[in-house]
Amino acid sequence: MFKKWNYFFSILLFLMIAGCSNENSSSPLVTGAGSTTNNTTASSRVAAGPVVSSSVSNTADSHGKVETVTNGPARRSVPLAASSASTKLAATAAKLTSISIMPANPSAALGVTQQLAAIGHYSNGTTSNLTTVVSWKSINTSIASVSITSDSHGLIHPVAVGSTMISAAYGDVTGDTPFTVTAAILSTLFVTPVNSKTPLGVLKRLAATGVYSDGGVRNLTNTAIWKTEDGAVATVSNALGSNGQATPVAAGSTKLSATVGMITASLPFEVTEAKLVSILVKPNNPIAYPGFSEQLTATGSFTDGSTKNITDTVSWKAANSSIAVISNTSGSNGTITPVTIGTTPVTASLAGITGSTTLTVSKITTVPKAPTGVTINSSALNRTGQLAVSWPAVSGATSYNIYIYTAESNKAARVIFYVTSPYINTFNPGTYYFIVTAVNSFGESAPSDPVNSTVLVQKRY
Repeated sequence: MFKKWNYFFSILLFLMIAGCSNENSSSPLVTGAGSTTNNTTASSRVAAGPVVSSSVSNTADSHGKVETVTNGPARRSVPLAASSASTKLAATAAKLTSISIMPANPSAALGVTQQLAAIGHYSNGTTSNLTTVVSWKSINTSIASVSITSDSHGLIHPVAVGSTMISAAYGDVTGDTPFTVTAAILSTLFVTPVNSKTPLGVLKRLAATGVYSDGGVRNLTNTAIWKTEDGAVATVSNALGSNGQATPVAAGSTKLSATVGMITASLPFEVTEAKLVSILVKPNNPIAYPGFSEQLTATGSFTDGSTKNITDTVSWKAANSSIAVISNTSGSNGTITPVTIGTTPVTASLAGITGSTTLTVSKITTVPKAPTGVTINSSALNRTGQLAVSWPAVSGATSYNIYIYTAESNKAARVIFYVTSPYINTFNPGTYYFIVTAVNSFGESAPSDPVNSTVLVQKRY
């Protein structure tokens, strides 16, 4: 009986010893305290091998709090007092010592915002971004203001040219930096008029306009540097008083540009053919007579300074067709046919430009004027023997007489009556003079100025 109890107590004692041995050999994983307060509950820490780290909180309810973390395999437990002292040491070491503002000594032009950052420096050598938790302040808000709103902490808004101090504070630690606001800078440049064109002979003035960072708009025509891509089509002036003035050179296309600083704006520029600017109708205020036609001519003046006979291309019109009608038929354009006695305006129009004169249809009551502009088509060394004398029609003349005489006698050799222009005939060698007169029912006009030609050898057939 005694042996049985003795055996029972031996087993019980063995189990107790085994249980104590297991408790001492399996120490728990130890995590250091997460705050600077003492932990009064039973605890142990790792005596050798653990890694201790610390960080500064930026969460909403614990800005600036130092957190320490200890982890690693536990090999030996130590008393609670030693663990608490180690935690206090790590937490106390990470203290905010200064704040720097980045970038240092910043600047911005009017109208351009600048984002700043606040960097906290700690006693243990670590840093932390404190931009969203510091108190931002501008010493002179009339120069620049700094945002403290939740979505734009540290964003600088320039107000006026000058300097101010920007500070960032957290608790009793403050950092600051000077901030400079400079004049607004050019952000956009454009040239007007867009898709510009001009005809030959017409100068075109261009303008350069700049938009600045503060929203301001300025005329930069006189300060821009103007250039042309093709000087054979158009040039552009940089001369004082004519800056931006384009001068057409030849019909075609090019590009003109204006540059201010590093910004360039350009536009296409087209030069077109010279444009008609005026029409002159001749003769001025003509007189016509029933039964006699009158020829009008139209001369166009163009933007490049040139002139051109456009009699056949204009549109002719007599305002009162009961007085006279005017032809638009090819070969007789501008020919007036009087209908009855009276006056009527006559116009010649082309491309929106009109020239005009007043036509008077009158009875023949006087002799016609002497012919003018008499010409002869040969040189002084005519070798064909054939001469052609021409002259413009004279208003009111029903016919013409031509007087032919030689230099030797200085007398009219013969008179040819009732001729028309041109008068053509063949002559023997010699020098001949020609005078033309105009004739109507009232008589003969005064003589025209004489013209002459010399025939050297008559051509024989």
